[in-house]
Amino acid sequence: MKRYRLRAVLLLAALTCSMLAPAGGVSAASQPVESETGILGYNGAAGFAASVNRFDDGSDKSETVIANVIGKFMTQDQAAARMAAEAEVKEAAQKAAIQAKLDAEEAARQAEENLQALKKKYKNICVAQVKEGSWVNVRSKASASAKIVGVMFNNAAGTIEETVKKSGGNWYKIRSGKVEGYVKAKYFIKGLKVAEIAQDISKLYCQIESDGVKVYKKADETSKALGKMDRDELLMMSERNIVGKGGTVFCKVDYENKSGDNVSGYIVQDDVTIIRYFERAEAVVEEKKESGDVGDLSNLGTDSNSVGEAMAAYAQRYCGILPYVWGGTSLTNGADCSGFCQAIYKRFGYSIPRTSRQQAAAGRPISASELQPGDLVFYSARGLAIGHVAMYIGNGMIVNEANSYRDCCVQTITFNGQPVKFVTFLH
Repeated sequence: MKRYRLRAVLLLAALTCSMLAPAGGVSAASQPVESETGILGYNGAAGFAASVNRFDDGSDKSETVIANVIGKFMTQDQAAARMAAEAEVKEAAQKAAIQAKLDAEEAARQAEENLQALKKKYKNICVAQVKEGSWVNVRSKASASAKIVGVMFNNAAGTIEETVKKSGGNWYKIRSGKVEGYVKAKYFIKGLKVAEIAQDISKLYCQIESDGVKVYKKADETSKALGKMDRDELLMMSERNIVGKGGTVFCKVDYENKSGDNVSGYIVQDDVTIIRYFERAEAVVEEKKESGDVGDLSNLGTDSNSVGEAMAAYAQRYCGILPYVWGGTSLTNGADCSGFCQAIYKRFGYSIPRTSRQQAAAGRPISASELQPGDLVFYSARGLAIGHVAMYIGNGMIVNEANSYRDCCVQTITFNGQPVKFVTFLH
């Protein structure tokens, strides 16, 4: 088998030599060089094959001799062509190596640029890092005895305006939302450490650029419109750069429909500005009882009445401050009715469903006479499905994210007609 394979290779080489020979004979420059085997002349493929047969006895020695024959039958022109081809391959390899080096250098340069951009972007951003349900007090001066002007819960972010060095530990003068004041630096991370967790602790919102912008059921402007949004309203975004029908680019958003269900919708990306939001500091109306730098909701105890009353009091702090945002769940950037209740409960360590319908189904049903502060009150429009929820605060009053005109406010329990259901998660 080995012998036949060698013969095939040699015959192919002979044929190649014959094809490369110039028409009309071989020039003196093209004549083969005399080999040590004594084979002279240029007789084409037939002569080459005859020469191969002469030495091909199937032995390893004959393979070596025949290999030499192939080399000696190559003309000077063919040798030059072969050298040129080898040089071309070598040059291509060198170019590829140089390009690979340049690509690596460009990647390193781009990575360094990105790193410097991140450092610049987050240089003065700090984020509170305390256990869930706790907060950092924001004070009017860099002193533990100064007046508390706000609180920052875990993962709330602020901008550092100044670092105040003190023997007992540094303070940051920060601005967060509508709150300005001083916080103990040891409870915060900043710079690149913030950049590392930014995507996990923040949310992307679509801010509407004009009135009457439609939210579609599909990424298609001819599909059903779920509703319309007006200028500066916010929708939480779950995905962007979705190429829809006709090449139009959409954002996928969370949208609460008229039935109170939280559904997915699509909005034309050119109609919105995409904004990344972090939780921010919250102003306090009355100073919290905790005198240290960090407060803890666990100080309220386990009695359900005290927790419910604390929830009700805490929720009222947002009246006239927190905007109504359809689909929102943020106590800083805005929330809808169910998102507001869910966020308040979360602050006190309770996890409840997202939408008003889901909350109504998950809680323990109670009667109107059993209502206590912190319990939830549900409404329906024109006898249809549940579409609104509020938190009971006592004395026949509720606190709720009413609508985009009234935002967060306190109202009578019958402001929206008679409630259709009451539930508790607390007792």
